[in-house]
Parts: sequence; structure tokens; C-alpha cells
Amino acid sequence: MTPIVEVTNSQEPLTCLDTISQFLSNLPPSKRPAGINIFSQLSPSETEHSMILCELLNPRGMHNKGSKFLKLFFDYVIEDIPFDDKETWIVTAEKERFDVRIRNSDNSTIIIIENKSNLAGDGRNQLYKYWFSGIKEKQESLNEKWGKILYLTPDSNKLPDDQTMLSPKKDEDTSLSNDMIKIVSFHQNIDKWLEECIKDVEDKSDICYYLKQYRDFWRLKMNYDIDQINELFSDKEEQWYSFLDLVDQKDKIEKEWWKQFFSRMEDIGNWEHKLKETTHCCWYIKKFGPESFCLHAFLYDKKFKLSLGAYCNEDAHKKISDLLQKEEYKEPLKVKFDSRDEINIKEGKNHRFVEDCNFVINGDKINNTERLAWYAHYKPENLLHEVTKKIKKFIEDERITEIITKINKEVFSQ
Repeated sequence: MTPIVEVTNSQEPLTCLDTISQFLSNLPPSKRPAGINIFSQLSPSETEHSMILCELLNPRGMHNKGSKFLKLFFDYVIEDIPFDDKETWIVTAEKERFDVRIRNSDNSTIIIIENKSNLAGDGRNQLYKYWFSGIKEKQESLNEKWGKILYLTPDSNKLPDDQTMLSPKKDEDTSLSNDMIKIVSFHQNIDKWLEECIKDVEDKSDICYYLKQYRDFWRLKMNYDIDQINELFSDKEEQWYSFLDLVDQKDKIEKEWWKQFFSRMEDIGNWEHKLKETTHCCWYIKKFGPESFCLHAFLYDKKFKLSLGAYCNEDAHKKISDLLQKEEYKEPLKVKFDSRDEINIKEGKNHRFVEDCNFVINGDKINNTERLAWYAHYKPENLLHEVTKKIKKFIEDERITEIITKINKEVFSQ
């Protein structure tokens, strides 16, 4: 798992906003342009990113710059294959299974771009098949030939699987050679290429704005200015990669950390627990089971929540609702929550008395899952201690156990 970048000697967890604030507090004002980025608003799919690249690389594209952008792509992205501006170049997207393909008229030069802009997985033997059918077979009769597969990834965190470079034939112990594939990233290679393309067009022209918007979409993803981050980590390459990886994979990393955290949950006292989902655990009285009226701890809407509720049919839900109108049941349960909302999530019928949990860990007041994710991964015992304290307020109170038992008997023991 990618570590959080250490920018001070402190081990305190930082939110992404806290982190960037500390990083940039002493740097010059951001050069980030004002206004809305249309690509961020539309959030292009992988196919749409391929179409954008194809349009810019196509010498007959609507940019009216001929082969200039394509030549710059050879110079700043491909680098080790010569470009001949006298050739007829054909650039296609989403044709013959290839995300983007660049070739000349006699197929002596073929470049295939495998676009992973949206972090799609690698197909079985995919890169090997692309090389074999898309390059090798088409160039077998040629003496002078150039071929390359560009594996285009947002950053260094997404790399090809080993299997995707292997031959699909079980009797062939062969794989795609390293010199046939090049890992390129949007954050570095495509950013540099777009920068050079911008220099080559008229300032404030339509294509200039288009290129800047697309470049900013990748440069400023997650609201970080890559130029400033580059400057900050100019002599700390490994930390630079770690930081970018954390930014672009933040949600994925948090989810994985929380998955590991919830798997650490244990039974408490005479109650048993069950993971309902990767980030949802419930504690229940054994003889009634996990679908009964019981205690839940889960993540929802960027909050860590605690609730009493049940996953059951409509008739059982109605009986529980009616019973919770009784003061001798309702009030003792409600007062166990530090803050309460009868229905504050979409599954309102399944949950009653939902609390948005606030935690204080090592004197640090935390009320969002982004900051708690740090503890869930790096110091899970600290967070487990705080969560367990909240759960034990219910489970170790004999009166609460008695009330929940009575409710379950009346609803489910029929």
C-alpha cells in the first residue's frame, strides 16, 4: 500500500486538504487558471479519452495543425522511433480492439496505445495479443520496421499485470519483450506533450484553450497543481511518486484500508459480530442472528456511523417501529448515542437512532473518514479502541441488552 508522504517529523495523519495546505503555504501563489474545466465537469470515460487523443494526433484532425501534434508526440512521448513528416499517417481510436493506433501507410511503423486513463483492468494476455496481431503479423514481410505498445496510465501506481504480457498458448513460455512496451503516464508524458503543443499554437486561439483545458484536467486532478508539487519534491523522487499515487488513488486506498480495518473486528462479550459488507459490521444477540434488531457500525457519506436497526421484511420493520414508540424502550436506547438522527441515511427504514461518530485519538479530534482512514491503516489498534468503547456502551449495559432482547423476541420469535 502506498504510504502517506512524510513532510515533517510528525506522524500525525493529514487530510488531503491539510496536506496540500502545509505543502504550499510558503510557495508562490498557484498559477492555476480561474474558471471551470469542462473535462472535469464531464468526467470523460476511457473511450472518450481515447477519442480526444486520437483527434489531437490525427494529422487531419479539426485542430488544423496537420502533423505537428503527432510529431511532438513522437518527440516527447514515444521518443525512440523516428517520425517522417513525408509519410501518410493514419490515426484511429476504438478500431480493431485498439484504444488508439498510429501507423503509416505501409505499416512499417505501428504504435498501439493501450489507454488505462480510468484504471481499467488488464485483459487476459491482452498486450501480447495486441503486439502479435496488431504489430508482428502486419510487419512480418518488412525488413525495416518500428513497433511499440504504449501503456498509458494516470501515474506510476497503475502498471500492467504480468499475465497480460504472456502468450495465451499454454505450450509457449513466451512473453512480450520489454523493448516492445513503454509505460507512459498522463501526469508526466502527456502533460509534457500537451505543454509543447500549446507552445506551437496561437495564444488564446480555440485550440489553445482546448489544449490547456485538457492539460489542466490531468495537471490539477484532485485540485493539486503539479508544477508546484514538482518544485516541492524536486530532489525527492520517491516521495513525489508516493504523493501523486496517494492523490489519484485516494478513494481506492481509503476503501482498502477500511476493508482491512473492519476485518479486525471481534466478538464482544456475549454478542457476536458479522461483516455484512467490507465496511459494515453488526453486533447481534446470538440466538436472533445478524438480521435482527442489533448494533451496526459502518461507513456512509464520508462518515463513520453507529446505529441500531434491522435488515428484515416490512412487517418486522413495522413491529420494531411500533415498539420503539414505547418510552421504556425508546429513551434508554436514544441516550446511548452522543448525537442522534432518527433517519439520516437513505436506508432509513433499516436504521434507527443513527449517530455520526466523532473520535478523539491522541488528542486529535476527528469527524471524517478521510482522516480516520489513516488510523485504520497505520494505527488500527487506536481506532479499534475508540470504536470498541462506543460499542461497549450498548453491549455491556445489561438494561440495553434486555431491551434489545425483548424487541427481538416480540418481532422474530413467532
